[in-house]
Amino acid sequence: MGFDYFIAETALARPLPGVRWAWASFMMGVAGTLMAVVTIVSGCASVLFTFYPPLTASPFFYIGLVLVVVVSWIWCVLMIVAMTGWKRANPGLPVPLAMFATVANAVMWLWTTLGVAVELLFQVIPASFRLDRHNRCRHSRTLFSWTLLCGLDRVDREYGPRPRSNPEARSLHRDGLWTIEPPRLRRRS
Repeated sequence: MGFDYFIAETALARPLPGVRWAWASFMMGVAGTLMAVVTIVSGCASVLFTFYPPLTASPFFYIGLVLVVVVSWIWCVLMIVAMTGWKRANPGLPVPLAMFATVANAVMWLWTTLGVAVELLFQVIPASFRLDRHNRCRHSRTLFSWTLLCGLDRVDREYGPRPRSNPEARSLHRDGLWTIEPPRLRRRS
């Protein structure tokens, strides 16, 4: 994130908007990382840097991870604001490649972390506080990889359903354990 702040200032040749937000998010990121590291080092989070139910760790581990994700969202918003401000000030000029790549990365990151944040906030953290004793592994896996599933849905609409000739693959699909198979290369007529 720090490198991308540097890219935003140098590629756009203007100061970064929201410098206070950037520093506040840095402090939140340090706090979240420290929370996660302390729980790992103390042995309260033997799941390492995963959140894969039914394994649960200390709630502070997951709260620290949520803080890191929220910090990354602040970074994404700042990158988008910096580029849109530059575009308003320079109509008709192409965005510098480094900044375009940074904002494209930020948009993809926002998209992919939404499912992770929902999983952490509404499933993993309540389970780690022992507030929710239901084991919803399939739902959790779907939230974690929802962007992949949305992409596979697009492939199905574009090329037709993927063949399920393998009985083992069919049973995995039926049980909710998604398999990734290459799409057919012919477009639907």
